[in-house]
Amino acid sequence: MKRLLWLTVALAISGYAIAQPSAEEGEKLFKQRCASCHDIERKLVGPPLKNVTERRDEEWLIKFIRNSQELINAGDPIAVQIFEEYNRIPMPPHPDLTDDQIKSILAYIEKASKGETVASEKQEEQQQVSAVPSEKMQELIQRGEKLFRQNCAACHKIDKDLTGPALAGVTKRRDREWLYRWIRNSQELISEGDPIAVQLFEEWNRVPMPPFPQLTNEDIDAILAYIEYEESAKAEAVAPTPGVEAEEEAKPTPLWKSLLIVSVIVLLILSAVITSLWRRKAYQLIQQGKEVPTPPTIVEIFTSKYLTVPLITILVVWGIWEVWNWGADLGHSVGYAPEQPIYFSHAIHAGKLGIDCQHCHFGARKGRMAGIPPVSVCMNCHRGVQESNVVLPNGKTGTEEIKKLLAHFESGEPIRWVRVFSNPDHVYFNHFQHVVIGKVECQECHGPIETMHKVKKTFRISMGFCLECHRERNVDLDNGYYKAYYEDYLKRIHEGKVDGITVAQIGGADCQRCHY
Repeated sequence: MKRLLWLTVALAISGYAIAQPSAEEGEKLFKQRCASCHDIERKLVGPPLKNVTERRDEEWLIKFIRNSQELINAGDPIAVQIFEEYNRIPMPPHPDLTDDQIKSILAYIEKASKGETVASEKQEEQQQVSAVPSEKMQELIQRGEKLFRQNCAACHKIDKDLTGPALAGVTKRRDREWLYRWIRNSQELISEGDPIAVQLFEEWNRVPMPPFPQLTNEDIDAILAYIEYEESAKAEAVAPTPGVEAEEEAKPTPLWKSLLIVSVIVLLILSAVITSLWRRKAYQLIQQGKEVPTPPTIVEIFTSKYLTVPLITILVVWGIWEVWNWGADLGHSVGYAPEQPIYFSHAIHAGKLGIDCQHCHFGARKGRMAGIPPVSVCMNCHRGVQESNVVLPNGKTGTEEIKKLLAHFESGEPIRWVRVFSNPDHVYFNHFQHVVIGKVECQECHGPIETMHKVKKTFRISMGFCLECHRERNVDLDNGYYKAYYEDYLKRIHEGKVDGITVAQIGGADCQRCHY
């Protein structure tokens, strides 16, 4: 009987221990799901979370985290108050989080509120590679580089996205055991419903990562060591020296300089050829016992028809080409990148932070104009984010530029942004029709905007640019609007008589569509 009693107590204790939410797991989930909008101590986009478990009931918190809008729509007074207080910005729902996962996040917040650090064996394991003595680390990095080039380099780079995401900081964002499983067989994790794996799969266009069952844990450790080494090396290379202005981008050599250098080289070669030909002719005359004529002077060489005719032809062709390009570029200003009143970096906001273009340029999905966002849109985030230690290419920190934004907000004076992209008055262009109906990505016309610190006009957006796109892009005939008007085209596609219908074939090349 005593044994049975002790066994019951032991099972109860062990069951309680298993049921306890893991603050370590909660920290990982907090960084993945919450850290972009919340901090424990400070107010960001959302409120500070210190002691939230003492202020709110656990059941209420679980409901709010899973779907805050549901509580707001139900008229919950606390949820409505928070929604109004924080500029009516809805908190993203997290329907995939289980009760236990949310409880683990709350356990982490509770510990962090008390100033307790969350240390785990997994964190110690992640530090093992860094603890390898320096004489062995070099060997590990070299081995990792070789494995990276063989297995990863086709789809990944350290510092920028390719087919897959950039890998800088991956060892800080993900647990090492998770990385072992993901690299070895990502589809297995996705099929199990792992939330991070599923999110990555969806974000990267559902392109499956090839499995690497042959890689051991030691092989993967070597690859990760190489990624960390490259990441730190690149960070040191781009870190600006305090007090020194960031260098401007290297400018290409002007065309006229290149042409001058090439012309001089060509002239020297031609003069050498002419001199060689004259010497050969003189030698033949000497052999025949004839009188050798006076050798040509430099002036005669450079004014001979053998030199002047090709040179004049080259200059005329080049001149026509330059005039043509100059005329074609009139009004297009390719490369135009004006200074703005605030150094707003798309590379940070759209690239690093992944903010969707239409979050700020909301007019693009509603009407003709994409629109320049008003200060109030910027303040949705910058009410909380008022400091940034990022050093921008102009040598200033993010904090200095944010202060300019706050000054405009407090004074009510609009920011006078300098326009980069514009169409002539006689051209009609509708963003809604292209973005929503045509599903045209912003980058197709504006270039790789998510990589630009300073916005630059990348393409010559001429009538030819638009017509070329209209002639190549197929229309989605399963769209209800087009399906009603082009059933005949749709029938021919389904019968295999044609591959698709381009925009040009349904009037996209008609003058009146853009010039009416």
